[in-house]
Amino acid sequence: MGVVFKARDPRIGRLVALKTITAGLADDADLLQRFYREAQAAGSLQHPNVVTVYEMGEEAVGL
Repeated sequence: MGVVFKARDPRIGRLVALKTITAGLADDADLLQRFYREAQAAGSLQHPNVVTVYEMGEEAVGL
């Protein structure tokens, strides 16, 4: 459903996992809601084996 990238937060220099949803799937309202629910569920957990969600947002991509 999404693609996960290893990235570095440029503001603080911390390594992060960046999960994106592909443009085609983002057009499907049900899949987009599922993506947000996953982020909200993960964001409510605190465990050493579960990544911490620091931020969630949208970015418009124009060609």
